[in-house]
Amino acid sequence: MDIVLVPFLIVLKMLVNFTTGVVLVSVLLGWLVVADILSTNNKLIYYIIDALSKISNFILNPIRRRLKAVSPSFDIAPLVLVTCLVFVELVIARILARFCIL
Repeated sequence: MDIVLVPFLIVLKMLVNFTTGVVLVSVLLGWLVVADILSTNNKLIYYIIDALSKISNFILNPIRRRLKAVSPSFDIAPLVLVTCLVFVELVIARILARFCIL
């Protein structure tokens, strides 16, 4: 059982970390574009922001639909998602600690 479970949990933890990073970088780049610190006229910046937005919006849109009644004017979906992802990462780390693997 450990032979299958431990590698699965390690890959799942890496996926959670990747998703958290993509969402945070997407939000930060969005803020930088709104503040006119970054310009989307640069094609490389545009492609990076576009790719990260597509990935993060795929995950964030279902959360946004559910949170519209709570906060229609302020987007708290990234905060909710990152909080849930951190919780999942902590649970996975706790399970891996039982197997003495971090």
